[in-house]
Amino acid sequence: MHQTNFAVLALSAFALPLSAQTYTFQQFSTPKPKLGNYTYAQGINDRGAVAGYDQYTPDHQRAFVVRGFTRNPDGIFGNPIIVPGEGQPYTNATGINDDGVVAGYYSGATHQLGFVESGGNFTTIDYQPGGNTWVLGINYRGDLVGALGTQYPPEHGFISVNGTVTQIDVPGAAFTQVSGIAADGSVVGFSDKGGFVRNPKGAIRPLVLTGGIVAAPTGIDTGSHSIVGIYQDTSGSIHGFLYNYAGSDPTDVSSQISVTTIDYPGAFQTWVLGINKSGQIVGWAQSNRGQSSPAFGFIGTPN
Repeated sequence: MHQTNFAVLALSAFALPLSAQTYTFQQFSTPKPKLGNYTYAQGINDRGAVAGYDQYTPDHQRAFVVRGFTRNPDGIFGNPIIVPGEGQPYTNATGINDDGVVAGYYSGATHQLGFVESGGNFTTIDYQPGGNTWVLGINYRGDLVGALGTQYPPEHGFISVNGTVTQIDVPGAAFTQVSGIAADGSVVGFSDKGGFVRNPKGAIRPLVLTGGIVAAPTGIDTGSHSIVGIYQDTSGSIHGFLYNYAGSDPTDVSSQISVTTIDYPGAFQTWVLGINKSGQIVGWAQSNRGQSSPAFGFIGTPN
């Protein structure tokens, strides 16, 4: 799941100034049949439909159940996304494209596998037989990005275009994960060396915020020329960020970039995980530190 992925990245302990961009936020949580109230929104398509997962504890049990969800632009939730026939109750939806195809990953009997789901039909994605495959993003053509490998978390990034899989590894990095893909095939991700952006030709550039702040980019949209992601401050709070790049090539960036800091009002931490061509952002926030504070999803519409 996305917050577990980013926990392995040593985020830099600095703070960024707020800039002029503001948002109108809409908070939401999935309907819960049992105990708990944790909703993590992770992807948004150009129509405003959202994909993510919720986490709750069934009555009289200790283990969490993780279920994928979709939410349409009118705020109506679809049926929980649960990969059928799997013994472990863990299905994480990470993205949704304009055709309503949902991507993500789930826990199989021995390892984790990716999936795409359309109309209730699931296709398993297993790019690392015997290891783990995490599908972390999907674009309108159905191209996929994520991570694969024999370790946990998976140590190699990947992009799959028209079914052709290319492994992506940042030079000198111990692990690489690709977290978002745009319509033109540009991708963003992060490694233990920091965040990066990769254009459709395969050129990779580091993504470093002003002041040398390490950040984890999570989503990219070439329609709005925007990259979103997260960074951490000295208190341990996590903030979202937005970077608007000029031109058509997101790798044409300076050594350090200025960004907009995004904070859900009153939240202890704000995770921005996706963006669409209208500039709408999606993610989740938590009001207070600690697991006892419920997490909730949000959509942010630019003012």
